[in-house]
This record gives sequence, structure tokens and C-alpha cells, in this order.
Amino acid sequence: MKSIKIILLALLCLAGTHPSLLAKSRHSLVTLKVLPYEGDTITDSFSISVKIKFLDTVHQVSPLLVHLPSGWSMMDTAVMDTSTLYYPSDSLMLTFHCAYPDTGLPFYPEILHLGIKFRRAFDASITDSATNSVYIYFTPYNSVEVMSTTEYNNRKRIWLAKEIPVPTRSYIPKASIPISNILDTFQIREEWQKHFQNVYLPGMAYAIQMMPISPDTISAKVDMEGSGGMNKISFTAT
Repeated sequence: MKSIKIILLALLCLAGTHPSLLAKSRHSLVTLKVLPYEGDTITDSFSISVKIKFLDTVHQVSPLLVHLPSGWSMMDTAVMDTSTLYYPSDSLMLTFHCAYPDTGLPFYPEILHLGIKFRRAFDASITDSATNSVYIYFTPYNSVEVMSTTEYNNRKRIWLAKEIPVPTRSYIPKASIPISNILDTFQIREEWQKHFQNVYLPGMAYAIQMMPISPDTISAKVDMEGSGGMNKISFTAT
């Protein structure tokens, strides 16, 4: 029994001092969630809405901190009352507007970094923070996509690595861009299903990911039309 007590005491001490455990605990106190949407037109500004959820009791919450790309600016500030005490399950919805140059729109998505600082109510000596990112993409058909990190990563797109010189933006009708045919319920069960098809149109910052083509389909195309038959497999546009 004495040895068990010693082991438990050692584990408690480790949990109280190990940096990774402390970081995990502090980072879970507050979360920032970006609400994604697509704006129909490109003007000179757009809005971003962020839901702040409190998972523990905190106070002295700072205004929302936003790191913008060069040349961009905030048109207003998402103000928070630093004197308010926030309790678990409390939440806030903040909306702010960003202005960007209306000439020379970026070809690749831009990243905005968001964050807030706060103190734990029962240990005010520690200043903590919560962060997240939002991706802004100006589409070839002149809309603005505001994406959370999750949506950016989960879209069925293969984002291109940035090149220098940066490619020139060009207009592509939305109806000309294929829709991914990969269902959310799709599961890889065979080796050939790992080999997704990618469709790219010049002027886009990404390729559209498509379902793998089964060996039976490939064989049938080759049997019917020769080796050039595979080039005739088409994908549906929007």
C-alpha cells in the first residue's frame, strides 16, 4: 500500500509540473471558432464572425487580437468588456470587418491569425491565451470564401504550393469548375482507392480532388478505345 501511495504522489507531481500537460490544460479553457461563409461579390471589405466559448471561469479577457496580411486593415474592433467574469458554458459572438486593397488581389489564400488573452479567475497570476486562424480566398469567379482551419483542411481541394513569380489571377466561371464526386461517407477499403484523381484548371489556387478510378473502369476504357480512352473520362462541373 505504501508503494502505491508513493507512485500516485509521483504522478500527481508530474501532472503539476510537466509543460505539455500544463499547456493542454490551459489551452482548453477558451476556444475560438470561426464561422465560415462565402460572400457573393468582391468589394473592398468583408466580415468575420468568431464564436468564443468559455470552458472554465476566466476574466480580464482582452479584445480580439487580429494579425492581418500586409496592406489590410481592420475597419472596426471587436471590443470585449475586460471587467466581466466569464463562466463555463458562457459564449460570445464577435464580428469585425476587414478592408483590403481592391487591386492586385492575392492569387493564393491569405491567413489571418486571431487570438485573445485572459486570466484564470482562481489563478490570476497566469496570463493565458487562445488562438485560431481564418483563411480568406478570392475565387476565380469573384467571390470571397471565409474559411475556418477545419473547413480549409477538409474541403476536397489540393491547395497549390506558393510559387514565385505568383501566377496571374484569371476569371473562371463557377459553372466551369468541376464538383468533387467524393462523398463524405467514402472509406478506403482497397489499395487502388488511395489513388485520387486531381482536376486542375489554370487560374485556380487548388486542384479538385476526385474519386479514384477502379481498375475495372480503366480496363474497360482501354479495351473499348485503346490507351487513349482514359483521357476521355470526364468530371461534372458545378
